Parts: sequence; C-alpha cells; structure tokens
Amino acid sequence: WRAWLQRLDRRARRPPAFAAYLSATANDVTGDGALYAIAPDAVLFDTAGSFAGGLFRAPADGLYQINGTIVLAGVAAAHNRIAPALQVLAGSGAGTEARSYGGGAGDGPPDVDARVTRRLAHLVRMLAGNTARLTVQVEGSTKVVDVVGGAPDTVFSTLSGFLVATG
Repeated sequence: WRAWLQRLDRRARRPPAFAAYLSATANDVTGDGALYAIAPDAVLFDTAGSFAGGLFRAPADGLYQINGTIVLAGVAAAHNRIAPALQVLAGSGAGTEARSYGGGAGDGPPDVDARVTRRLAHLVRMLAGNTARLTVQVEGSTKVVDVVGGAPDTVFSTLSGFLVATG
C-alpha cells in the first residue's frame, strides 16, 4: 500500500500540462464567416487528465499558459479576414472567467503549400471547471476553408497548455 500511496501522492502534485492535435483535416468548415470550434482529438500528453473532447478543463483556479496553432488550407484571394481565437468558457459553477482572446488576425499570405498558419499564446486566468478551446473564423467568400489535421510525426493544428501559478 505504501508504494501505491506514494505514486498517488506524486500524481496529485503533478501540475496540469497537456498537448493535443487535430488528427484529420476538417474540410470546408469556414470561409463564409462561420465560426468553427477546432476540436483536437489526438492527445500527445495530459499529466492531469484534464483534456477531453477538444477542450481543456482547468482542474484548479490559476493562471494558465495556453497555446494554439491553426493551419488553414483553401484560403482564396477573396477571403479577406482570418480571425483565430482562444475561448475560455465558464464552468457549471459560480466561476465567470469567460472571455475570448484573439490573436494573429489578418490576411497573411499562404505558404508554399497554400496554407495559412495562425499562432496564439495567452496567459489566462481560469477557474476550476472553466474550459479552453480554439476557434477560427474566415470571412469574405464561400465555405471552402479547411483546418489541417496531421499525424503523430507531423502535427499541424494544436492546442497545448500548462499551469503557471495557482490561486
């Protein structure tokens, strides 16, 4: 029992950290102004068991560093606005730390593979039970923009984060 309790104690003290990626490309999800919630489904690591269904759920009140990368394909010249965001959604309790953090908005040129990449990195306050997710909205034309997925050896659209400080 002693060894089991020691492992349990070490696990309880392990700070939450996670990384996940989108394993398959989501086709034709935006481009006409539709807001698309990206749901990374392949977990690289999750030290506290707090990532599921494309959402990170804060296990404790604190400051979290949350990072996202969104890779888009099918962005045409007529698409005039790309707006990625990190959304923190209120939990079912009394917590009201809900807000949206934008970043990387613009109409940057595609790379040599005709892909556009947007990165977000935010230090956010989250209450226990709050969730974090990535969204993207592309405007100006038709719904032909894809969010690019990947494989374990080549990840593209990702969500990751870790606890910086409690309280």
